[in-house]
Amino acid sequence: MVPQANWAKLGLFQARPDYSDGVYYSDSAKPSAGESCFYEAMANRSVVSVREIVQQLAGNNSLSTDNKLSSWIHQKLTRLPGNIPQTFNLTYVSRYITTYGVKFALDRAINLPWVGLTMAHFCFNPPAAFYYGSQWMKYDYPIFVEALDANSFQQWPIWLDGFKSCPHRAYHEYSSVIIHLYESKVTSDQDALGQKEDIQTTHRRVTLKKEQLHYTLRSEAWTALHVFSRDYCNTGVYQLPLYQGAPSQVILHSLSQGKCSSIMNNLLRKNMIKLVEGASVLVRIADGRWDEEFRYTMQDIDQSYMPKNALDMYYKEASGAKIAELMPQKTSQQAGQLILEQI
Repeated sequence: MVPQANWAKLGLFQARPDYSDGVYYSDSAKPSAGESCFYEAMANRSVVSVREIVQQLAGNNSLSTDNKLSSWIHQKLTRLPGNIPQTFNLTYVSRYITTYGVKFALDRAINLPWVGLTMAHFCFNPPAAFYYGSQWMKYDYPIFVEALDANSFQQWPIWLDGFKSCPHRAYHEYSSVIIHLYESKVTSDQDALGQKEDIQTTHRRVTLKKEQLHYTLRSEAWTALHVFSRDYCNTGVYQLPLYQGAPSQVILHSLSQGKCSSIMNNLLRKNMIKLVEGASVLVRIADGRWDEEFRYTMQDIDQSYMPKNALDMYYKEASGAKIAELMPQKTSQQAGQLILEQI
């Protein structure tokens, strides 16, 4: 029965404290290290107009008038009842800073054509030093993906490494990540005794909780992903088709001269590379400042690199034997703990 204007005077209402009073509990809302880095960069950034950034977000030059720009913005920001929000492109949050570099993750391979144990590494091109001989390796070592999930399927292997940090990566407009997969045969030390080693065959040693295994490389497959979009890191999750064999120096040079997807399509048309039909990998790439904030769902996966006329080939359910079954019997229970050492 009391008018609202008199509530405070009669003690019926207490005004909320100002934030500057320091009475709020905010420990659970502390920014992460990555968020603090982004905040600092954005506080000091130059002015970016809506016209400029919308063109980048849209990924094309068709928004030539303000009316088209407004229509695109309205479409993206309008949420219809019952629909989930549209994916927000994290690429253009803040320009790339070399100090923080890039983070990259190889999460899984899908429908591989082999049934052996799968090993994988990635490197950046340029320089792609791994493919130019051992004398160049010291300038840029490949990064191995190690934590193979023994409970995943042999032809659908999963890696649990998560993001690998690659700081101080110099910006190169046409930089790409080269992902390289190998099929391998695994033998234990006991099985290897008495066998004559072929010095022409690549061997690596796998340590499984203090027990050494040896593996011999067989089939190979590879793919590539563009790292940057203008002055930004191409943050996102991508499904990439796999190609047969290993990339040659000619192919690597071509990839350093243009946009990755365009170059790959051109090489495919010229029969310089061939698809591993139905096989692909799922990868993530992010600005080095992103941390636990980078989450994704299946709807967020970018399939722009996939062959448009053969997408049906890439939709198969995981099945078959588990990776643990590839390991020697006495170590199959320990197969999830992989540490690779190149000999």
